[in-house]
Amino acid sequence: MILPPNHREWAALFFRRKWFFIFAALAALFAIAAPAIPARAAPFCVTVQGLPDQCIYVDGAECGRRAIQLGGICTANAAEIRTPPGPGQFCLAEGGHAVACIYADRDTCNAEARRRNSTCIPASAPPSGSVDPFAPQRPY
Repeated sequence: MILPPNHREWAALFFRRKWFFIFAALAALFAIAAPAIPARAAPFCVTVQGLPDQCIYVDGAECGRRAIQLGGICTANAAEIRTPPGPGQFCLAEGGHAVACIYADRDTCNAEARRRNSTCIPASAPPSGSVDPFAPQRPY
């Protein structure tokens, strides 16, 4: 025979449920009211002609492999990676945002990228009005 709980059991059950609902309500309030943390974009993008850039790659080597599969190129996300000034038009981008812009052509850069398991990205355009370090300068 099932007996109804006495008043102490009812009180204990009520308080346990009450605290559960208070906790659940506070958790829901924080989830809704908490400021959204902005998501960072990935530093590498696969660029294929006729498609929007796919900036979802954190690893440059993975970006390079996917670019080859899709028939495109791996580029740097301009919002994430700034290529340093250098003599080359192409840069070798390795882990930790280490970028060296020392390659004059893409083939040489791609060969070195395959050897180092990294990726080759085009250098950013130099700022307008930049000084050419090899320009002849007269002392007078």
